[in-house]
Amino acid sequence: MTSNRPRRAIWTIPASLAVVTLFGLLAALVGEGGIWWPLSWALLAVPCVCSGVYLMRGLLPPHEGDPGHALRPSCGKPPGEGC
Repeated sequence: MTSNRPRRAIWTIPASLAVVTLFGLLAALVGEGGIWWPLSWALLAVPCVCSGVYLMRGLLPPHEGDPGHALRPSCGKPPGEGC
């Protein structure tokens, strides 16, 4: 699959999630209680929440108000024809 989007636009979110996960793991390993453990829980929850949001977004049927509804495979029609 090819895309017209530059690599920076494609890899920004995955790289950000990797950095957040890394800081969460380091906070859990290095921290000695206090603020470190809640911070690590919060940082490690971010990728889980993002995964859940996009999983639900992919499972729900598309609607006309969604700007990416024509790009989803569940639409069944080519982009531009609407669903």
